[in-house]
Amino acid sequence: MLSEIKSVLLASDSSFDDEVYMMSQIKESDWKVFNEVHRIAEERACQRAIDDIEALLGTHANAAERFLAVHELVIRRVKELRCLFDDMRGSSAVNQLGWMHAHDLVSDDELSRFSPEVRRAARDFQSTKELQKAS
Repeated sequence: MLSEIKSVLLASDSSFDDEVYMMSQIKESDWKVFNEVHRIAEERACQRAIDDIEALLGTHANAAERFLAVHELVIRRVKELRCLFDDMRGSSAVNQLGWMHAHDLVSDDELSRFSPEVRRAARDFQSTKELQKAS
């Protein structure tokens, strides 16, 4: 269902730049944890977007301004969701996990469920992104 919504909203937007940081394949035990954490993080991201939409709708701006603000927010959030949650593969799992952790969608407790190698790679990915953002 969410994939269908994303594809409809993104049909005209193919400009999103997706950098790739890969740690070959992850172990099956990490993959099972990733599947669970992925679902939880996606739900959190969607709830945040809905909360932000509700906040925009609750402002005193006129209907046209609120509509345009919601539209712009949805476009941004769909791009984020696409980056964080689409194309779920073992080769991109650490990349996605790093992004999800950087966006506070995965807690430290949830991250601790992964093997030390995956935790380290996800944190390294997050640190690299933070350094790139700062420069």
